[in-house]
Amino acid sequence: MTSEPMEQARLLIVDDTPANIDILGNLLMDSYAIQVATSGHQALELIHRAPAKPDLILLDVMMPGMDGFTVCRELKKNEATRHIPVIFVTAKTDEGDEAEGLSIGAVDYIRKPIAPAITRRRVDNHVALKRYQDHIISRHKARCETMARALHEENRNRIRQESYFRQLFAHAPQAIFLVNNEGEVMEANPGVERILGYAAESLTGKPISCLETEKPEEHKEFLSRISIGETVHCEIRTRHAKGHPVPVAMVGYPVHTSPENRDIFLVMEDISRRKRLEEDLRHQASHDALTDLANRRLFARHLDGLLQNPEQKNRSAVLFVDLDRFKAVNDTLGHSAGDRLLCEVAARFRDNIRPWDLVARMGGDEFALLVTSVSTLQDVEEITRRILDTAASAFDVDGKTVHIGASVGMVYPLNSYETSESVMRDADLAMYRAKACGKGRFEIFHKDFHHKAVDAMEMEAALREALSQKAFPVWFQPIVDLETGKTAGFEALVRWQQTDGSMVSPADFIPLAEETGLIVPLGQQVLEKALNTAAAWPCMENQPYLAVNVSARQFEEKGFADMVAEALKASGFEAARLHLEITESLLFSQSETAMDSLNRLRDMGVGIAIDDFGTGYANLACLRKFTLNQIKIDRSFVAGLPDRPECMEIVRSVMELSSRMGFSVVAEGIETNKQLDILKSFGCPMGQGYLFSKPQPGDLLFSHPARSSDCICTPVSKTEPTLAGA
Repeated sequence: MTSEPMEQARLLIVDDTPANIDILGNLLMDSYAIQVATSGHQALELIHRAPAKPDLILLDVMMPGMDGFTVCRELKKNEATRHIPVIFVTAKTDEGDEAEGLSIGAVDYIRKPIAPAITRRRVDNHVALKRYQDHIISRHKARCETMARALHEENRNRIRQESYFRQLFAHAPQAIFLVNNEGEVMEANPGVERILGYAAESLTGKPISCLETEKPEEHKEFLSRISIGETVHCEIRTRHAKGHPVPVAMVGYPVHTSPENRDIFLVMEDISRRKRLEEDLRHQASHDALTDLANRRLFARHLDGLLQNPEQKNRSAVLFVDLDRFKAVNDTLGHSAGDRLLCEVAARFRDNIRPWDLVARMGGDEFALLVTSVSTLQDVEEITRRILDTAASAFDVDGKTVHIGASVGMVYPLNSYETSESVMRDADLAMYRAKACGKGRFEIFHKDFHHKAVDAMEMEAALREALSQKAFPVWFQPIVDLETGKTAGFEALVRWQQTDGSMVSPADFIPLAEETGLIVPLGQQVLEKALNTAAAWPCMENQPYLAVNVSARQFEEKGFADMVAEALKASGFEAARLHLEITESLLFSQSETAMDSLNRLRDMGVGIAIDDFGTGYANLACLRKFTLNQIKIDRSFVAGLPDRPECMEIVRSVMELSSRMGFSVVAEGIETNKQLDILKSFGCPMGQGYLFSKPQPGDLLFSHPARSSDCICTPVSKTEPTLAGA
């Protein structure tokens, strides 16, 4: 029978210098399983945690924190580790150091720099000896234990070991007590005075229970467990001699002074600083770093707790607050100023809620309030109006007066909700409703809001699918020369035809496309289709131009001008006959990308028109610095002719100034002959509207002789309803 191969011996190398570990490891790794530690504490932790102890320890003497001699003493004090041979490996050359190392239990002493061959032989010899000792011990355990006790009793270095212990006891930063089995303090170290304020000698002979704790019953159980042999760790709050509480981490373990006598060592470490750090971390985890308000996590925790109480949630409300015009502050004054404004808003909200209500910053410029103990909707509305008034009042930011405002979504009562997530979802929907209705107001959540949100989500999915299928036909509405009645151009208007043949109004899907960013691919499809259709128009004496609406989001795309150039090239349509209609806001956005695109398009010969003029924040004097071709007067002003004097004056002024500045003008939304007559009297050169023609598919534009650009467009019956988004 062949014996099983012997398990590879395990070595632990302890050194605070990685280079020394590498040298020893490379020398011994071919024959031994190597473990390493870079400090005395780590070495002890590895040894005590490992199920299989090392067969030999190569231990550096000079290490920060716990030196090698102390590590060796700790090992020799423990029955489970005292048999592990230790070889000191050190640069210390003093014979006294070597004698000290051997006296505390080391089996050998190797000086650095090591001699590889000699070191290898010494390690091999001691491992072989340890293996032999283990073999002997395993066969003669009782005899070996008797011999070990005899050797321990005959240890000639006990006095020195006791000296070391005394120094450690005296200088340890912890408070250390030696307590007899009757619970009386036999000795205490100076650390007791540093931590607890008691002179060490004043406690000698007194019961350890004289140290007050917040939970005396737990302290008593702690001592009972130690007295039966357990080593116990715990954290308690004891009391300083001056009366204030002191949090301590305490470890207690039995000390066997004789077979029938068992004393107790208690070690207390002041953990006040750690507790403060932990409290700071808990606060940081649950509070907003900028405003110190509760954060989203803490708000949800409070709200979820409240929702477990049927009586409370029936008398509670959640307000979701979004600041209005905050982005403008960030964009004009900078993000640091925006942060200071948020802190001021947070302080005002905190000052204007009741002590038991909770206000939180949810992120960005969004806040939430948990309002409890309200009796009626009027109570909640009063608090909400107070928040709105607070947000609407002037703020001083870096010496500048700033006005913002807020929109609030309210959910009240909460009795139908089970989770904070569902409450916040509905409060968010109500807030967006408030913004859509004009901002600076609040809206109470209604279940219809959720249905509308679901509808919008479904429409977005359908919109994406329609984009992939290119299911957006382009229709055209004539732009008429008002003097001759001839067609001067056509405006391209997008339509959405669903799979069942029904049409979706642009008023329904264009805002959604803008919000989701789908306006960019949609706008590209419209432009390409419109150009391809216009390129196939029949030749005539005065070729009509093509007007295409372009979103500001498209201009923000860096490749927009290139896309237009490629579409013109692919269709063969003349750049000079293409007019891109933009909004006033785009000109004043100060976007470098948009301005660069505008300049490149003008260089290509593409005309630029301002659509819906008069509804934004431009005036004709402001437009002087931009190279524009055309202004389109918004239909709202045309609709007011002739009954509203202000509309008459606005249209007359626009015509006079445009004529002086060289802008071409198109009046939108002409529906009556009276409007037409007034516009002609003002000298308006062009117009479009249902008086002349409704939008039509491209294949019907020239199907009738009257559709020629040299012919007057056929008017639409006044009884025909106006199409939204036309």
